Amino acid sequence: MELAVGVVGIVVAVVAVGVAVWQGRMSKEQLDLARDSEGRTQSALDEIRRLSQENRDLAAGVKSDIDTRINKFLDQQLARLEQETVSKARDDQMSSAMTEKIMGQMFSGLGFNLPSDDEGSSD
Repeated sequence: MELAVGVVGIVVAVVAVGVAVWQGRMSKEQLDLARDSEGRTQSALDEIRRLSQENRDLAAGVKSDIDTRINKFLDQQLARLEQETVSKARDDQMSSAMTEKIMGQMFSGLGFNLPSDDEGSSD
C-alpha cells in the first residue's frame, strides 16, 4: 500500500507538472496573441493619426484656396467699382462742362453775358 500511495503521488506530481506545462504554454499563446493584437491596434491608431493629419492638411489647403479666391474676387470687384466711379465722375465732369458751354452759348445768343469763373473769383 505504501507503494501504491507512492505511485499515486508520483502520478499526481507528473500530472501536476503536465498541467503546469500546459498552462504555461497556454499563457504564452495568450501573451503572443495579446502582443499581436496590441501591434495591430497600434498600427490602426497610427493609420488613423496619419489620415487625420492628411484631412487637417487638406482642409487647411481648401480653406486657404477659398480665402485666396474670395480675396481675388473682392479685389476685382473693388477695382471694377473704382473704375466705374472714376468713369462716372469723368462723365459727370464732361456733362457739366458741356452744359456750361451750351448754357453760355444760349445766354450769349440771347444777349446775356455770364461771368466766367476767372472773373467771379477775383473779388
